[in-house]
Amino acid sequence: MPQLPRALTIHLQHLFGLGVLGGCAAAILYVDSDQIWSDTDTGILVLLLLVAYFLFLLPSAREELAEERRSEEQYRVLVAQGQAREREQEEQRRESERRRAENRSAMEIWTELPIPTEGPPAFVESIQRAFSVLHERAPHRYEEAKEYLPKARWAPEIRAPRANGHSVVANSGGNFAITMQENGEEYFVWVFAHEVGHNVAGRQRGDHSEEAANAYADQVVREVGME
Repeated sequence: MPQLPRALTIHLQHLFGLGVLGGCAAAILYVDSDQIWSDTDTGILVLLLLVAYFLFLLPSAREELAEERRSEEQYRVLVAQGQAREREQEEQRRESERRRAENRSAMEIWTELPIPTEGPPAFVESIQRAFSVLHERAPHRYEEAKEYLPKARWAPEIRAPRANGHSVVANSGGNFAITMQENGEEYFVWVFAHEVGHNVAGRQRGDHSEEAANAYADQVVREVGME
């Protein structure tokens, strides 16, 4: 069954109540009066009821409607906020799934690498390429990298300026803050070999100097034909 508009319903309710009140008043006046109820009396009563309606009931009805509209507006705002939160949560869920997918993709590459490797695909591909270059062109350096570099981990937080004007982009613990895509193949292989060289010279000769690591990296770059 179709419903009447809310505004019309409120006005009809008030008019019905006013009609009942007027009927009661007319009945009381008719019983208490010895005079015959005339059309003039009816007109006066109707006029009084209309005045009462416009002075008291109509403002009340308007206030009820205004309050209802405010409630509906608040409800719409709450619904919109809830929908916005749901959209934000959905976007966060998709972003989380995308990152997990990237990590799964990277994990597939890690299994092909000779040392534990952790980082975004671009970094993992850089490590993979560095090992590939060593394996193809200088196999004994490939074996040294496998033995002496403990891991390869993406760690951009280690990047820091040095006194000589250069920046720290890697360390002998296997932490890196560069990729081959951004810095070029030759430079990445040199940095990779430099960190391996720190460990080789340190463990074989007790020499942890930058000079020893530089010399090792320069030698590796020459051996792979990148000099």
